[in-house]
Amino acid sequence: MEISNCQCCNSEYEMRRSDQKFCSNKCRSRFNNKNRLRNKPVIKQTTETLLNDYRILLDILGVNIQTFVEKQKLRTLGFSGTRFTRMEYLNDIKRQALVIYDVAFYDYDENNFKLIKL
Repeated sequence: MEISNCQCCNSEYEMRRSDQKFCSNKCRSRFNNKNRLRNKPVIKQTTETLLNDYRILLDILGVNIQTFVEKQKLRTLGFSGTRFTRMEYLNDIKRQALVIYDVAFYDYDENNFKLIKL
């Protein structure tokens, strides 16, 4: 059997196949996951923006199902509002809202958003 170095952890291992590049499935997965994000910076940036905005909305909502928040406060906290996971029509208020995972938000008036936990 031939000895090779793992492309992930650089440890030596005995190759079981001629095209084997990793010492274990764990190293293969780790290497591929790391490189998948590195090769797609737009996806990584979008995911980070969504998660950041989602955490901010959840922090403001707290235990409430819905609340109002000043747009300026959201900007101060780092909320971008440029990404969302879907748009949803809210029948009870007859308005279109942007949704990040399970939190909807929409312009309530010039200075405020209304947040609703779906």
